[in-house]
Amino acid sequence: MQDATGAVTKLAGVTLTGSPTATHEISGDANYAQGRWVQGTVTSASGGTTLTGTSNDAYHYVVFNQLAALPTTGAPSCAAGRMTAPTYTGGGTPGSAANSGTASATATLSFSGTITTIVVTVTAQAGGSSGTVNGNTSISSPTQSGITGSYLGNGPGTQLAVGDGGTGKYIVASGYKVTLANGANYQGVATFLCQ
Repeated sequence: MQDATGAVTKLAGVTLTGSPTATHEISGDANYAQGRWVQGTVTSASGGTTLTGTSNDAYHYVVFNQLAALPTTGAPSCAAGRMTAPTYTGGGTPGSAANSGTASATATLSFSGTITTIVVTVTAQAGGSSGTVNGNTSISSPTQSGITGSYLGNGPGTQLAVGDGGTGKYIVASGYKVTLANGANYQGVATFLCQ
């Protein structure tokens, strides 16, 4: 469910409610939506979490339309990524001013037979330190995503997927975790339009 600002406020049984609520880095169109919940109450089957808007607590999301089928040939060119501001998740010793940072990223996408290859590089900066994570995965179904590195754990890594960008275009979606040179860990999401 999206509100009038374009922010998604309900995702697969997880909701953002309260007064006030705040979602940052909202972007998207009819084919995808992304953002970062920073203030309000996040409720799921496992309970609730209050986001104050003044700390590193955040929920990053990206949703997209699923492709009916993966193409079998082609290598569309991917535009620069749209990013949520990466947020601190632990490690290192960043100051409070470094609860969130900035990020930049690139992506490539190629279709060959039954295999789709997704490659993403994300660089995050915060508190005067930076770090990069590389993700490279292959999928064979539009319902698949690929996990690289320690994305599901505490280390750097990515989760990569491809969606329908509309009229011959594709969305590359990436969740990412980066460890900066100072040992601090940051996470966020990125999307790329490829055509």
